[in-house]
Amino acid sequence: MDPTKLSKNKMLLTGIGEAQVTTIGSFEHKFKIDDENYSLTWHVVPTDKLKFEAVIGSDLLEQASISFTKEGVKFNKYENHEQLMQISAENLQEELDLRHVENRQIKKELEKLIQDYKPEKTASTDVTMRIILKDEEPVCQHPRRLAFTERQEVNKQIEEWLNEGIIRPSSAEYASPIVMVKKKDESSRMCIDYRKLNQKLVKDKFPLPIIEDVLDTLQEAKVYSTLDLRNGFFHVDVDEDCRKYTSFIVPDGQFEFNKVPFGLSTSPGVFQRYVSSIFRDLTRKGIVISYLDDLVIPAKNEQEGLEKPKIIFEVAKKYGLEIKFKKCQFLKKKIEFLGHIVESGTIKPSPTKTLAVRKFPEPTTIKQVQSFLGLTGYFRNYIKDYSKIAKPLSDLTRKENLFIFFRDSTKRSI
Repeated sequence: MDPTKLSKNKMLLTGIGEAQVTTIGSFEHKFKIDDENYSLTWHVVPTDKLKFEAVIGSDLLEQASISFTKEGVKFNKYENHEQLMQISAENLQEELDLRHVENRQIKKELEKLIQDYKPEKTASTDVTMRIILKDEEPVCQHPRRLAFTERQEVNKQIEEWLNEGIIRPSSAEYASPIVMVKKKDESSRMCIDYRKLNQKLVKDKFPLPIIEDVLDTLQEAKVYSTLDLRNGFFHVDVDEDCRKYTSFIVPDGQFEFNKVPFGLSTSPGVFQRYVSSIFRDLTRKGIVISYLDDLVIPAKNEQEGLEKPKIIFEVAKKYGLEIKFKKCQFLKKKIEFLGHIVESGTIKPSPTKTLAVRKFPEPTTIKQVQSFLGLTGYFRNYIKDYSKIAKPLSDLTRKENLFIFFRDSTKRSI
C-alpha cells in the first residue's frame, strides 16, 4: 500500500495484539467475498503491531453475518440490511412514540422510512473550518486538576473521540484547558474552555438565521416534524493547518480536533454554513427549515408530512448526516422550537422562558435591570406597547439618570 495514498486521520485502536496502537492512516476499498460486493474503511497499523493480515471490524459485521462450518468460514450478506434493521426497529419502538399518527398506513411507512435510514456519505460539501487569529501569540494554559472520577470520564471520552477520528494527539504550542460541566442527571460532561482563544478569533461572517423569520415560515403548517443531528459540529472538518489552534490539554496528554469542536465562537457559523449548503434547495422550496443542528419539517397534513422527510432523508443520507432519532419528533401538532411553542400555525413563548421572567429576582443594580430587560425583550413581539410598559425600567439604565429603584417601577413594567 502506497503510504502517500492513506488518509491523514489517525486513530487509537485498543485490543490489537493485546495493546493500544495508533494507526498510520486509512483508506476506502471495495472488494468481494463469496461473490458479494462490500465497501469498507481499512485502518493501517505498523506490521510489527499485528499478528494477522487483517482483523474484521464492526462495519463489516453490519453488512454480513459470519458462520463457521467444517468447510470453513461463510459470509452471509444481509439483504438491504434486513437483520440489522430489525434490531434498529426494536430500539425505535422504545425511543419514538408514533401513536399520535392518525393514518395507520402513513404511520407504517414512516416507521419503515426511519428504520431504513443509514448514512452513506457519497457526497460532500466544500465547507471546512478555517481559523483566523488576530495575532500569532499562542494561547497556552496548564491542565486543570481533576477528581479521580472526573479523570476517568475524561479518559473515556478522549479514547472514544480518538477511535472515531474526532481528535488526534497534539504537540501544538496552543493548549486550552478543559472544564467539567454538570448535566441534569448529575453526571459530568467534558468541555473545552476556549475563552482566551475566542478573544483572538476573527469572527465568521456567515449569519445565523433570524429566529423571527424562521418562526414566520411555520405559521401555515398544521403538523411538524423535527430532526436532531447527532454531534452536529463533528460532521465538519477543521482545515489541516488550523487544527493546532483547537489543541486542548488534560492531565494525561494533549490533543487537537480533526472535526469542528464545541466551544469556539466561530463553530456555530461554520456549522450553519455547512447545513445551509446541504439543504439550500430544500430550504428555498419550504421543505425544511434549519437552525444549526435542529431541522424542522412543516406540513399541511400527515401525507405531506410523510413525503417531505422522504426527500430530506435522501439528501441527508447522501451527505452522511447522522440523525439522533431519540430526540426527533414526527407529525406532531405541537412542538417546541427555538424557545417557542408552535401549534396549528400559532406561535407563543415557551413556558420555560416565561418562568425565567417570573423567577427573576428584584433587580438592585443597573446591570441587573439590563439583564431583566434583555430577558423580557424576548417577548416584545407578544406584548402590546412593550416599549411603553418597559420605559420606567429603561430610564433607570441611562447614565444621566440617578439609579433609584422603586418597587412601583417593577409593578408598572411587569
